[in-house]
Amino acid sequence: MSNINKHAYLLSDGSIPFTPDADDIPTVLQLKKDIKNLELEIKVALDKEISIVYVHDGTPKDLDKFYASKVVPLLKETLSKIATDHLAKAAFAEAISTINFCLGSENNLIRDKEVVTVTIDTSKGLKSFIKAKQLQDQIEKFL
Repeated sequence: MSNINKHAYLLSDGSIPFTPDADDIPTVLQLKKDIKNLELEIKVALDKEISIVYVHDGTPKDLDKFYASKVVPLLKETLSKIATDHLAKAAFAEAISTINFCLGSENNLIRDKEVVTVTIDTSKGLKSFIKAKQLQDQIEKFL
């Protein structure tokens, strides 16, 4: 019964706020390190340096850092899938130089020249995150 409070947010559809365990919340430095590692992996996969930036106002709150840490593997999965398709890889490497990501209340992608800004919906916690396949499809529409 003690775990009910810990997992009640899963059934609440966003009305009960989610609070991650303190151990699951990365520091800003750890988040930057994870993003840098992703940039290095993507550079190898795409044969091009892509800048990845977490856009936030001021110092991110713990919950925002937690969600941002979950976006990094999502981007890794998505970009790795793009890198496996030769045509998508070439088009992506030619068209995109920067990926900005931020947290918001809806899943959205905007392209401005060589910059793609990905907004990840966190209104219902991880349940509202865009799936890697959907993100890949939306990015490929820009190419």
